[in-house]
Amino acid sequence: MIRKEKNCVLTTVSGRRGWIARSALALAGVSVGLWAQVSFAASYPEKPIKIVVPFPPGGGSDVVARIVGARLAERLGQPVVVENLAGASSMLGAGRVANSQADGYTLLMATNTTLSTNPALQPRMPYDAATSFAPISQVIRTPLILIANPKSEVTSVPELIKLAGQRAGGMSYASFGAASTGNIGGELFKRATRTEMVHVPYRGSAPAIADLVAGHVPILFDTGATALAQIKAGRARALAVLQPKRSPLAPDVPAMSEFGFPNIDITVWFGLLAPAGTPRPIVQRLSQEIAEIVREPATHEKLLGQNVEAVGSSPSEFAEFLKADRGAMAQIIKDAAITID
Repeated sequence: MIRKEKNCVLTTVSGRRGWIARSALALAGVSVGLWAQVSFAASYPEKPIKIVVPFPPGGGSDVVARIVGARLAERLGQPVVVENLAGASSMLGAGRVANSQADGYTLLMATNTTLSTNPALQPRMPYDAATSFAPISQVIRTPLILIANPKSEVTSVPELIKLAGQRAGGMSYASFGAASTGNIGGELFKRATRTEMVHVPYRGSAPAIADLVAGHVPILFDTGATALAQIKAGRARALAVLQPKRSPLAPDVPAMSEFGFPNIDITVWFGLLAPAGTPRPIVQRLSQEIAEIVREPATHEKLLGQNVEAVGSSPSEFAEFLKADRGAMAQIIKDAAITID
């Protein structure tokens, strides 16, 4: 019995030594991995960085990406190239980034559509909105605005509701893409106001605005980033911001709550992300750079000139925001019974 107990003790000690050895090796592996990441990040960047914008040139996300990218290039000492890769409700570009090497050289300028709306509407996507990306920073936010052709008979929200009710089959409305935030805003408006409207999707804000100005579509749900420029130039008439309170970017434009619809609330945002697995030191550095860039007086003024509000959040703050926004958008889509044909 004593010998067995000794053997048992020896076995236990041996087991503990083995566990300690394995733990030491594991810790060493983690240390080496962390050291490699830090070392890799210390020399970053060593070549040009690409920001993929999953929308056509000329839209809000494209303009913001170019403003921020130009300043980022100056600060990092490497070119920052903006590539427009539009298609499939921004899924084409986002999917390309999700499947790119996680080394900090391919980034994504995402929007509500990419990471909040698509997951609730699209049956198949080339990426997972919750796990395919490493959040870097929310860059800006801007309101969703309902605008009309200035020569049309649509002069206000009440007039729009009245006219849509008088026309057989309702009225058509444009957005900057199927499953886009503009599309969601249009569907929310339809259900809240009990009007019949037919959605006309475009591949981005630029072509949608062109057709609005030309009179091919009567109204458009667009981001403040592009809509306010048209309003100020007299090429579009502002009807409302789709939120409970007026926006500081458009203090003269009424909020939907002023017409008796306080539950319509959509804010458009743009944010920068990297492929999942990108070394954390690189993500942290890029986040810090973005936060400092958008707060610089010159850049801040440029962004205001584009009718957007600078944000500049940390990776953890942006990750929490994304989770909350996905949940909120999923609930809106469910409650409004919104589907994509």
